[in-house]
Amino acid sequence: MCVDFGRWFPMVGRWFTTWCLLLALVGLGQVPCFGQDDAPASEAQDTPAESKDEAPAEGNKSETPAPTMPSVKTEEQLPLLEEMKVPEAGELIGGPLRDWIVLQSGRVLVVESLAPRPGTIEKRMQAHDELKNKRVGLEGEELEKFEKELRDLNFLYVTVPGEKVSPEYRIPLKEIRQIIHHEDLMLQRMDLLAKEGNIDVSLEFLNWMLENVPDWPGLLEKQGSLLLADAKIRMDQGRLEDALVPLEELYSLQKDFPGVSDQIGNVLQTLALGAAEKEDYPQAHHHLERLRSLYPDNPQVAAISNGLEQRCVAMLTRAEELYKEGKFAEAPEYAEKAAVIWPKLKNLKARHKPIVERYQRLHVGVIRLAGEPCSYPLPADAELREEHLTHVPLFSLDHMQGGTAQYRTRYFNEFEPLDLGRRMRFELKQNRQPWETQPLLDAPTAVQMLLDRTNPEHAEFDERLAGLIRSIELLSPTEFLVTFERVPSRIEAVLAAIYPPGNLEEESGGTGFKRVESDSDRTVYRRARSEPNGLQQYHIAEVVEHKYPSHDRVVQALLRGEIAMTPNLPDWHVRRLQADEAVMKDFFVLPYAVPTTHLVLFHPDSPAGKSRELRRALAYAVDREKLLREVILRDPAAQHGRLIESPFPKASYGNSLQARPVTFDMSAALAMSVAAAQRVAPEGQAMPTLRMVAPPSFTERAAAQSMIRSWKRVGINVELVPDDEGPQAKYDLIYRVGILPEPVVDWWSIVTLNPRANLLDLTKKPDWLRQQLMELDRTADWNLVIAQSQDLHRRLSVESAYLPLFEVDNYVVMRKNVRGFPPRPMQCYDSVDRWVVEAWLSEQ
Repeated sequence: MCVDFGRWFPMVGRWFTTWCLLLALVGLGQVPCFGQDDAPASEAQDTPAESKDEAPAEGNKSETPAPTMPSVKTEEQLPLLEEMKVPEAGELIGGPLRDWIVLQSGRVLVVESLAPRPGTIEKRMQAHDELKNKRVGLEGEELEKFEKELRDLNFLYVTVPGEKVSPEYRIPLKEIRQIIHHEDLMLQRMDLLAKEGNIDVSLEFLNWMLENVPDWPGLLEKQGSLLLADAKIRMDQGRLEDALVPLEELYSLQKDFPGVSDQIGNVLQTLALGAAEKEDYPQAHHHLERLRSLYPDNPQVAAISNGLEQRCVAMLTRAEELYKEGKFAEAPEYAEKAAVIWPKLKNLKARHKPIVERYQRLHVGVIRLAGEPCSYPLPADAELREEHLTHVPLFSLDHMQGGTAQYRTRYFNEFEPLDLGRRMRFELKQNRQPWETQPLLDAPTAVQMLLDRTNPEHAEFDERLAGLIRSIELLSPTEFLVTFERVPSRIEAVLAAIYPPGNLEEESGGTGFKRVESDSDRTVYRRARSEPNGLQQYHIAEVVEHKYPSHDRVVQALLRGEIAMTPNLPDWHVRRLQADEAVMKDFFVLPYAVPTTHLVLFHPDSPAGKSRELRRALAYAVDREKLLREVILRDPAAQHGRLIESPFPKASYGNSLQARPVTFDMSAALAMSVAAAQRVAPEGQAMPTLRMVAPPSFTERAAAQSMIRSWKRVGINVELVPDDEGPQAKYDLIYRVGILPEPVVDWWSIVTLNPRANLLDLTKKPDWLRQQLMELDRTADWNLVIAQSQDLHRRLSVESAYLPLFEVDNYVVMRKNVRGFPPRPMQCYDSVDRWVVEAWLSEQ
């Protein structure tokens, strides 16, 4: 069969043209609306953005339009924009992203998040214009594909959440008035939250957007307004310092944001004036300098500066008047205040230096003052500081050599052993340096001191010394001879516990440093005997201890120049200071010569003192390494601490390598606890709650609480004795912290909890322990002393007579204008009477 192609093609063309025109007329008769994607609109529905020459080519027979399907939701059913409510905070920040499409009719369709965003319509129209210019030269299938892509760009394809049948729709761009994206709704909700005063949630929205869409239109402006609103709320609440935080953040981000400069200026001005009125001059300087840097021409800058300068001049003038009148003790306080009020005063250094160096004051930052209530029965840190200031013992610790303590004395020129050590001749010094605060002892006074301690009727009776001395002979006003019952192994260690009477030289003011002033905030210790006039170099005349609520405030005071020294900072503060190069240029951070030992001792009359099973349960239950790293040091590496197995430093001659080590074993602790309960508690009753005393220190009390929690897990209940019960409170356990450098004398205090050796304290101890302690006290041969001390350590470790925890390297921090102290002090006020405090200004 032959087909006439010449007749067929014209006929097909006429039919195709008629069909397309019919469809176009039907399309023009319909109202434009959005429809579903599976019912595509005809070419006549394209937006006017397409020019006439972009109409589909005649002969495009591949696209046969399907009949339009009815929409699941008609436009009339959609809510109007004014009826829509901004979603709640939880829905916006925790729910899925939803955008609002606002149609030309003002009705709103909520759809899933659109892309690209923001500027969805503008970007789609831009893509349409860019694609339209690429039509030239296209033919056939490429042209069809091009025209389809171009038509698609006139529509926005969306997904309506909640539609189950066909959720995908397309909307002509010309029918869309605007798109409100999810992020735009978040901006609106921020405004509503800020108006309600809920600034915290509003800032959460802001942080979310800054992290996820930092370039969103209007976000920077919103950030500025929110930070300003946050600052205003804080200012209305009187929290001016806190208000500076958002204001300075805003100023650093948007210096020209309307209102931020004025607000910062007003806040800084108010803070500077307020700090000056409260005499918090470092803070006033800080705010004033910040104000000056922002507004150098602000008249308040000059007014506040002039006011502070006038106060400084008045104080300094008064100090100079007192200095000229010879009232050296009163003048420094005014000079120091002047230097704090306005350190920029011209010629301040020259006028300040002679006043403060003639009568030197050392300002020390602490968290507890001597005499404050506590339940700790032993001298705590504050009491030890006061003892070291006010008394100078006959012998003092000088340094450690090979684990053995070495001593020094300020009272004796020499002490010479005679008759193979059975006698000893003491020669007293007849003079002292002007800076020395110890009394001048004569032989009769020294002999009487020793006789009092050998007299059972005297309050200072020392049984160990009485058993050691046979007789005392006065040779001259400066010499005496002591005959011993047996040769003492360490006579210096015994005499180190003897202090001369405090009433010596009362006619000249006394000796040592005396407490002259004390209140809840500070304690003042003054040199009892002032240095004479005319010396080339003067030394510390007063030590002023300032109390702070926390170690953080102590460090802050140190850096601000309020204090020049602080003893025994927690280790995490010490490490932070050591790591700061700027701090190390201005301060010494010195380790003490002997580490501080931490251990738990048991009262002899308590259940723990009587039951070895209970003591072992207590020891097994404590994870000492974790306690050291996490509570005491807060350092995973434990740089400044070590576990110990004895009450003495690790290098001490009293430590035995054969001692039973303390291990952490909760299973063994539980088993020992059950066994102890059967022995200690009456049948059918629970084990009694034990009472524990701890030093009045934040760190040590935190460690005690941690151990109490560990013991509770194995069924042993322990409570911490509150400080208001005082040192006479009954206890079962004592958390002892201190320096124990001399085993030959310190074993007695560890075993009996009595600082003085007394045979009555040994009556309830086992025979072997009584005998070994007495033999240690009576042995003269040093090698035998070492062997006996180590054997005692070994045997007591088997009995778990104490719980050794760890030793910690403590540090003293002092400004570098302090001189004359030992490079490795034995305690914080080691030889303090020879220290020198040079003049120092905060601007140096």
